[in-house]
Amino acid sequence: MSEPTRILCPPRPRGKLDPLHELSRFDQSGKWLAQRKFNGIRTLLWVGPNGEIKLYDRYLKPHNYSLTSRQSSLILNNLNVEQGQEYWFDGEHLHAKTRSIKDTLVLFDVLWAGRFLFGMTQIDRLNLLASLCGNPTSLEPGGRAIAVGKGLWMAEIFDTNFMTHYQEALDSDWCEGLVLRQRLSKLDTPCRKINEEVRWQKRARKPSKSYSH
Repeated sequence: MSEPTRILCPPRPRGKLDPLHELSRFDQSGKWLAQRKFNGIRTLLWVGPNGEIKLYDRYLKPHNYSLTSRQSSLILNNLNVEQGQEYWFDGEHLHAKTRSIKDTLVLFDVLWAGRFLFGMTQIDRLNLLASLCGNPTSLEPGGRAIAVGKGLWMAEIFDTNFMTHYQEALDSDWCEGLVLRQRLSKLDTPCRKINEEVRWQKRARKPSKSYSH
């Protein structure tokens, strides 16, 4: 069984926004996109050239949660990946921190698709992610994300109305707020440093006692 040529660190947002005073400014600029920030464990999904699947945490260690062979097959069958190529997806694993969501992986970016996507804009990577997920459009039954397959979701992308989407999940245990991504920003870090923060991502978290991921 093949191993990854290298393990990537997921880029993290630099800085926190005050949602009540700053979200509207970022919304009106037209330069940013928003996705929900799910309350899970940051997870990198590796798909190997022979269809292997492995999960890693943001510290580059094998994930504490192990996929069964059936779960791996379900994920693989719902992704349009090319045999002989490697893929790295950035996402969140929902299980331990949520009451109503278990054994679910939410994808929100792609970092490697046959090659490291250095220099590719955020919007182009999100379009590529949608294509690799089969261009799904239907929300999962809870309306929290786009359904790709059983146990596999893709984060919605919001062009406008950031405050509305921020407020939608204030009372939930599955959403921490929003992550804003600069539409035309490029993947400009080699993704080798743990916890490296990038300016093209911003957090807009809802009030909470503690967030550790």
